[in-house]
Amino acid sequence: GGVGFYTVNDDSRQWMPVAGYAKPLREGVVPSYSVMDYHPDFNITDPIHIGVLLPFTGQFASVGHDANQMLTAALEALKPLTHSSIPAPRYFDLYPVDTTGVPEVALEGIKKLKEQGIRIVIGPFTSDCLDAVDEYATQNDMVLISPTSTSMSLAKADNIYRLSLNHSWQAQAFAIAMKHFGYTTVIPIARSDSYGDSLVGCLPAALAETGVAVMDAIRYDPNTLNSNLESIVAQAERALSNAKAGSGANPVILLISYDEGINLLVAASKSLTLETVRWFGAEGIAQSRALLDNPDAAVFARNVRFTGFTQDMTVTQEEQDGHYVAIYAAQQHILSQQCGFRPNARDLSFYDALSLSMYAYLANSFDAPDAATLMHGIELAGKTSHATLPMSFDENGDCSNGQIGFYEVSQSMSGRYWKLVAVCTFLGTQWPEPDFIVPGE
Repeated sequence: GGVGFYTVNDDSRQWMPVAGYAKPLREGVVPSYSVMDYHPDFNITDPIHIGVLLPFTGQFASVGHDANQMLTAALEALKPLTHSSIPAPRYFDLYPVDTTGVPEVALEGIKKLKEQGIRIVIGPFTSDCLDAVDEYATQNDMVLISPTSTSMSLAKADNIYRLSLNHSWQAQAFAIAMKHFGYTTVIPIARSDSYGDSLVGCLPAALAETGVAVMDAIRYDPNTLNSNLESIVAQAERALSNAKAGSGANPVILLISYDEGINLLVAASKSLTLETVRWFGAEGIAQSRALLDNPDAAVFARNVRFTGFTQDMTVTQEEQDGHYVAIYAAQQHILSQQCGFRPNARDLSFYDALSLSMYAYLANSFDAPDAATLMHGIELAGKTSHATLPMSFDENGDCSNGQIGFYEVSQSMSGRYWKLVAVCTFLGTQWPEPDFIVPGE
């Protein structure tokens, strides 16, 4: 527990902390006593700005708006945390900047946030944009929390925390699923960018561990995809014909895309060959609401049992403590009412990003902390209930525990939805063997 020492501020007539004594819960840890040191211009009523770098226009605009809705709902849901904080209430607001999904625009965006004195930034959405702002953030003592970046090129020591399991973990989960379901060969169709490069690069080693073959990836430029759909479909048909040539072959197609891949699914629906095998999708298109809303893509996805894999928070009594089950369910229900849609795991990672950002400030004195102090607060918050589920970070600031869920496009009386068909759980680097669970087996 702790004891705080307060005095009355003559100007604001508020109780201001002057010192604190903390006795840690763990035995053997020495109690600490600290004196608050305030900046002369500090005002306890000033809001703390949290920067947001998201695409509100361009090809990722729908994702950016959904994420911003989630952050706005999270800010409202987290008010009790800030208003009851010790030693005094604090006020936070969001400062969003549009990246348009373009790295150069993202760099200009973070410079705008720096001019506003902002220290913590949530985003950007893509790894390309995150890579563009990485160096600037480190040089200017800013901290980035990315809920969605997974590319291995950013698995390095910097001022970035990434809340999604990176492609090394995702490739391992995908390989385990391939072995479990009895597939022999994977045909990747992937974007030509750092996101596509990263997952394609992780597949061979991961699949080799399970005895599954991977063919050369069919690559496409997302900016010219729509004018090359027939060519990509033809390449996929040839690759599938080659993959089926071997005895006992049971191939699948893996689509590594964002929502632009929906147009590829529509084009593939006209191919009698490509609807004969199962399709999988990486996290960029997994649980896509836009896919379900496209009738042609959704029908094809249903026919080929299209299954997306992505960061997940599917917690059951058998897998986790019931305390965290209650937190997750309550947060999902409250946030769905506020943001207008039922949040999936990617949506909730934005809730986590804001929660960690706020706690990083609340855990420190009111004088503006530097990046190192904020990063310490983020890591501490990740280990407690200040995220949807407790998370740990590796030496590169990447999340090293969590779940990859596999969701298949399904149909019910009330419409199309993403049905959970498997979960791969990673307990951290100290537990190398993941758990793979298929509901009902």
